[in-house]
Amino acid sequence: MRRPRVLGLSRFESEQYTSAAFVESVGAVLFRLSSLEVCVLHDLKHNEYVLAKGRRNCGESPRSPETGFACRLLPLNMHTRAPPGFIWWYVAAVDKERAGKGNTRLEKDRYAVEFHSYTGALDKLTFQMGREMVKKVIELVENALTDALTDTE
Repeated sequence: MRRPRVLGLSRFESEQYTSAAFVESVGAVLFRLSSLEVCVLHDLKHNEYVLAKGRRNCGESPRSPETGFACRLLPLNMHTRAPPGFIWWYVAAVDKERAGKGNTRLEKDRYAVEFHSYTGALDKLTFQMGREMVKKVIELVENALTDALTDTE
């Protein structure tokens, strides 16, 4: 007589979520390329400086982050490993042709949208993970701009 097959535990750590427990978030590192600045949100209530991010609703485009600025996605590749709870991060630039006034989607009494130089943004950001990401993205943007200039010469 055959014994029933016993399913063992995976040797890989994993977690499963039902759809009700799954939250997808989106963030953007927003650049103003004309002045080489990065957008940082100042959380006035907690006096923290953070990147624009939030929950992504079904069908919502990442092309207009929480800053209210119209933007365009930059075609950059950044290698990553998905963390346990993940945020889709995009790199974007303010779209001058569709430039809005900004801060239209934020609670104006809670957040202030600020643009800072690259080093200023790195100094302002409250959380190390945000600083590390912005540092890597600045490197990618600078390389892309250098490559674009080299291609036109």
